[in-house]
Amino acid sequence: MMIKLFEDGGLSLDMDEEDLLTFEKIRNVRKEERENDTLADIDEDFFEKVEDYLASKKRISSKKSNREFENAKTMVEDIIDNRLKKVMRYSFLSTKTKIPTDNMINGEIGIYKTIGKKLKERRETLLKTIDPEKTNEKNVDLKDREVERSNSTEKKEVEEKGEEVLFEGSSLVEDENKEKELSKIEVKVLEKVEEFLGTDMKVYGPYEEEEIVELDKEIGDILVKQGKVEKID
Repeated sequence: MMIKLFEDGGLSLDMDEEDLLTFEKIRNVRKEERENDTLADIDEDFFEKVEDYLASKKRISSKKSNREFENAKTMVEDIIDNRLKKVMRYSFLSTKTKIPTDNMINGEIGIYKTIGKKLKERRETLLKTIDPEKTNEKNVDLKDREVERSNSTEKKEVEEKGEEVLFEGSSLVEDENKEKELSKIEVKVLEKVEEFLGTDMKVYGPYEEEEIVELDKEIGDILVKQGKVEKID
């Protein structure tokens, strides 16, 4: 094990330099957690390294070290809060759709699964109170459904009515599709974009540099402002 001496007199038992946690690295992680909807990609032992880092700063009695200790502690608390908020949001979204657990560390995955399971159970329980027929739909015997449709006259009327409704609704579908097309923009990726959760709660990416993609206008405009993509006219 190698011992390293810092400029401020601190010692560290270590590790390769690239694995060494620094004040700058903590600040970068906090910045990434604040500015993105997705979780920052941190090492599995990130918080263990934080503990060692803070302990080393606390052992050094100097004005600079004390200042870095307090600032780092504040930033780490902010990182924790932001990550937990995202994990809880992912847990809620998992009750409706499959959400990737990319960049979650072990403790967070456990929270995500536990909360997600409880929320899903609660959601299904409440849905039964507002739509019991829909909930019990799966238990309806298939034979009973066939009996209800046995009358050929009624069946024909239902089919004719269905065709009429379909015809009347076709123009509405066309209008909706045109509206969706207008709300999308085509962009060129300037730098790699990792997978992220958009403001519409949909998962986007990852996108590679030079890739041409079509995005919702709101999402595309955000990435354009961040300098990650450019709009194609």
